[in-house]
Amino acid sequence: MRKALLIYLYDKMEVGLSLALGFLKASADADEEIRKVWDIEILHESQYTDTQELVETIENSGADLVGFSCYSWNIKAIRRAVSSLSPGRKPVVVLGGVEVTHNPQDALSRSRNVDFIVYGEGEETFRALLRRLGEDIHAIRTNNLEDIEGIAWRRGRSNFLNPPRPPIADLSTIPSPYLSNSYGDYIKTLPRAPLESTRGCPFFCTYCFEPRGFKKVRSFPVERVKAEVEHLVKLGIPEIEFFDTNMNLQRKRALDIFRFLPTQGKRIRYWFELRGELLDMEQAKAITGLEFFAEVGLQTTNPRSLEAVRRRLNKKKFEAGIKTLMDASIYRPCAFSMRLGFMIDLIAGLPHDTVADFYRTFDYAFGLVPSKIGISIMKILPGTELYDQANQFGYKFDPTDDHMIASSSTLTNPEVKDLITFTYAVFSAYNKLHTVRTLGWAAENMQTTPSELFMEIGRDIVAEKDTWEDYTAMDLCNLLKKLARKRGCDKVAKWVAYKLSGDMYLNWLQKVREDKRALWSRFLFGIGYRFLRLLRCLAPLPQPAGYDTVPVRQALRPRRDTKTGPTPQSAPA
Repeated sequence: MRKALLIYLYDKMEVGLSLALGFLKASADADEEIRKVWDIEILHESQYTDTQELVETIENSGADLVGFSCYSWNIKAIRRAVSSLSPGRKPVVVLGGVEVTHNPQDALSRSRNVDFIVYGEGEETFRALLRRLGEDIHAIRTNNLEDIEGIAWRRGRSNFLNPPRPPIADLSTIPSPYLSNSYGDYIKTLPRAPLESTRGCPFFCTYCFEPRGFKKVRSFPVERVKAEVEHLVKLGIPEIEFFDTNMNLQRKRALDIFRFLPTQGKRIRYWFELRGELLDMEQAKAITGLEFFAEVGLQTTNPRSLEAVRRRLNKKKFEAGIKTLMDASIYRPCAFSMRLGFMIDLIAGLPHDTVADFYRTFDYAFGLVPSKIGISIMKILPGTELYDQANQFGYKFDPTDDHMIASSSTLTNPEVKDLITFTYAVFSAYNKLHTVRTLGWAAENMQTTPSELFMEIGRDIVAEKDTWEDYTAMDLCNLLKKLARKRGCDKVAKWVAYKLSGDMYLNWLQKVREDKRALWSRFLFGIGYRFLRLLRCLAPLPQPAGYDTVPVRQALRPRRDTKTGPTPQSAPA
């Protein structure tokens, strides 16, 4: 009996389970011919695992074949491990995944210890490879492998690239890794599990790998998806992440799944990626009957950037979709929990985007008041159309690392570093502290934009704290007072602590409501909210109109107008 060891090195923010390797094992195990020859095991380890420790695990496993699932965040760790394998005890090494799919021959040539690259969709290719190696583990030396589609391979000093394998037309032919128990008892130890209900994307954003690989959306049978959810719930998994790129793309199918999920219990959490323009009240009501976290992609409002990356944005429909989700949801104004509510995603550093352009996008998103705002610094991912266009837009990045940009034709390296600092402020003041009301109020009264305030917060975090997680409401209060005094805005300097206390108390009420999900907790929230409004310590929610057109200044500067402030007897509006 031969042994295959499939390894996934996960990042610290990940769930720690590879859906891709689960599909490979389930597909191979369903083949009787392979099952007679191969025993397949999946190993999940952190990408920060000591290289020598990982090598010893591989060599002590007695594996005849070891495979790695490769992504931008783990490819360096994989190459270190593969290069450290002892020649005398080295198994057949197979690499697969999006990081090696764009240029299989280059990935093959980077290490003499790599024998095969499986590129593209891997289930059928991996199965074909196991059949051939089951006949002769040294087939790579003795046989011609040109008939196996979707692989790159070497014989001696020569590398070969076989033709690509077409995408699997009928996804129902791929066994479920959950229903076939591909992960064994390991899955029971996890706080959440990924689930894929569709593959592919009909959109053509040039920075994304998905449309270049599989433009047509293919779906797993709905009944199978439901069976997988039921199975995971029975295993005691508290959270399920749907990996579909646009969960609500097929409206009828999405509604069917959304309405099914509440039948599995109210304490199961779900994660989705949604298309904002496609959200309607019927979908929103179905989703908000769940404990959920949803990501809605905005990315940018810059028309030149949208055109350059071939992304569409209908602001009217987008705003309507966000409003629909918020009106139907309990997660307003902000979810207290890190994994509840919904998040608007932005990308800093798209083609043609200047710092001012990104700030305008952020201010627009801020005005929509999502539960959270997610910001990614642009990455030029191998295999994407933008990767091929990198020189056209002046991108500088390290193609051997995580591919994050260092500069572009419209962003200098110091500006990119400033944008990274800006993300710290958003993660802290918006996503962790939820001081959205106070910051919107402070920006308005200081006659500036939210983005300017967040940039100052980011600089304060870098100057005063080790990490953004250490930044507190008191730190924020002191900074806002200092900025207000510089601008001669006594109103903010005097009342910002009062407003922040209202935000903090509202957050506590929201946390109780989310934790308990009971009638009394909703009643408590309602009473507390009205009490805070009565005391006028709660600033109003920011409004979406206006921020998108406000000019962005380079930095906060003292104002020369007359000082304004409330009378001593009244609290500020």
